Amino acid sequence: MPNIRHRSALFGTKPTTQQRSEYLKYLQAIAQRKEKPQEWVQKQMELEFGLEQPA
Repeated sequence: MPNIRHRSALFGTKPTTQQRSEYLKYLQAIAQRKEKPQEWVQKQMELEFGLEQPA
């Protein structure tokens, strides 16, 4: 079965600026620990918040 993730799966359709900021920090920590590129962080943010999200 494919690994499918839907936009707004974690924070719903109206995430706050604080939620976006905290999630970004969380992803950046994971990326650093696992040696993932910044593009990985951006992709994860896009998956959750869509392309229009400010990071």
